[in-house]
Amino acid sequence: NIMPKQELNNEAIKAIASYMFYTELEKPNWFDKPIKNEHNEFIIDGLELNNGQKWHANPETTSGINKMIEITNQLKDDPGLEDYQALALELESIKSEILNQCTMDGIAHDNLHSFLMPLIRKINGLKEIETIEKGDKVFSRIQRHLSKYNEFFI
Repeated sequence: NIMPKQELNNEAIKAIASYMFYTELEKPNWFDKPIKNEHNEFIIDGLELNNGQKWHANPETTSGINKMIEITNQLKDDPGLEDYQALALELESIKSEILNQCTMDGIAHDNLHSFLMPLIRKINGLKEIETIEKGDKVFSRIQRHLSKYNEFFI
């Protein structure tokens, strides 16, 4: 009842990862729903502590996440579509800086990706909003997601 182990070489794995990262896949209906644990707390799938301790992130990553938190906190009250789209572009720019400056490796890096990948999808979703109501929802999810960073990384 489980998928059998796939024998793939490094080139095939890189090709699959590249395809998944750069290809726009259709979102399933459940995709934008936040994941919660049995205590109804928001969680990020695949993200865990390092034996009860926070992971050490490179300073550029932490600085970038802090910039994202700062600009989301500065969004004006009652934002319009243009405000959300401008915010999405700012977040996209910071995200690119984080990815370009990342020096992490190993399990800490894997956990960082568990944090970043859903955030990237949310930022992409903010770029695509067509209503203020959808913008409000995606923005709220981005803020909630960013708020989890300091629970897992130092």
